[in-house]
Amino acid sequence: MRYAPESMFFTFQTYDEEIEKKLCSISFDIPTLTGALIGHLKSLEFGEENLARVQNLLSDLIAIGFDDVYANYLSHPVRVAASYCSLVGAPDFESVAYGLCHNFRELDRPGLEVIENEYLSEEVRRGLDVLKTDRIREHDAEYLETFYASIQLAPRKTMLLKALDKLDNFLGYSMYDFEDAHWMVVRQYVIPGVMGESPRLARYLEGVIEYVKRDDVKTRYRSRFPGLVG
Repeated sequence: MRYAPESMFFTFQTYDEEIEKKLCSISFDIPTLTGALIGHLKSLEFGEENLARVQNLLSDLIAIGFDDVYANYLSHPVRVAASYCSLVGAPDFESVAYGLCHNFRELDRPGLEVIENEYLSEEVRRGLDVLKTDRIREHDAEYLETFYASIQLAPRKTMLLKALDKLDNFLGYSMYDFEDAHWMVVRQYVIPGVMGESPRLARYLEGVIEYVKRDDVKTRYRSRFPGLVG
């Protein structure tokens, strides 16, 4: 099955359906991606002024360019932003911006500071600071305890955003091998952390992790999407 752009976002379907949506989304071009997000926001009854601001933010992100990170990189923040807006409750422009920019602190390139100054509130910027991972210490237990405790205390349901970020990553891991540390961290910190906000998401994320660890799942999706195997 192949999914239309407007159906590319996470909606708690079966694991296979959500994996296919994730993998299909990577092949969509940028205008298709951004159009799908705007359509999704309209379905959430976003006002025209907020939609215009989102379109401007997307245009500025596109102008920077991220495909050197990996091909069609923006498919990930677009999907995370859409899912976050669906689950956060009464989403506003800040919700979309938070989702679209959640990985800003992981990226080092000109233009991001200009976008922050133009579009992001102080609250969202503080959230981005909290979400930044120290890659040197990312396997240190003491650091992880502090890191995820800070996410739990951050405003704007930041743990929900983190869980959706991890979910989108793991749906893509259906094709790739990954270190045990990736799923162990989610099991230990993210799933318990988001359980209070969304038990359904916590259980779903746990199930996805177990599913994509299976060799038969990886073999099947490597065969179905050979163009994504690198």
